[in-house]
Amino acid sequence: MKPLRFKAHNLLSIQDVDLDLEDKGLLLVTGYSYDESNENGAGKSNVAANGIIWTKYVFTPNDVRSDEVINCHNPDELSWGQFEFQTNTHSVYRIHRQRNPIELKLFTVHKNHLGDISGKTAAQTQEMIDVLLGKSRSAFMQTDYFGNSKSMNYARLSATEQREVLESILPMEEL
Repeated sequence: MKPLRFKAHNLLSIQDVDLDLEDKGLLLVTGYSYDESNENGAGKSNVAANGIIWTKYVFTPNDVRSDEVINCHNPDELSWGQFEFQTNTHSVYRIHRQRNPIELKLFTVHKNHLGDISGKTAAQTQEMIDVLLGKSRSAFMQTDYFGNSKSMNYARLSATEQREVLESILPMEEL
């Protein structure tokens, strides 16, 4: 999976963000909070981890979900995140997740045309997203996420979740 773009509005501490992620490689996200007069509280984690992971998997690394993702300064305004990515087959997809009202959509992207391929339910759509991303949330948190708030520990996962993590990182079909 190759990340292409992340957009969000009224999500966590984010008012509006539009990040071009295509061919960026490793990124350093820095920020300064004029309210706190230091780097704490600038919204770096909300952009770099929480917003993107919530958009992809509905949970943040700290298990923040539901109405907690809505920006407290604009609680009545629509809150959403969009994550666009390319698969190994060069197909491009867009995940659109929002709160207030709740919605999860999955689109194919062809040039400037979107095709809605969402499942009948949010759970079905999430399953499709996990397949396209190549990992479930638990596998992603164990293999790809290295953050200061990492709360998931492999040893604490269920046997099914542990097997899922191993299957996602090992070429089991070749073994």
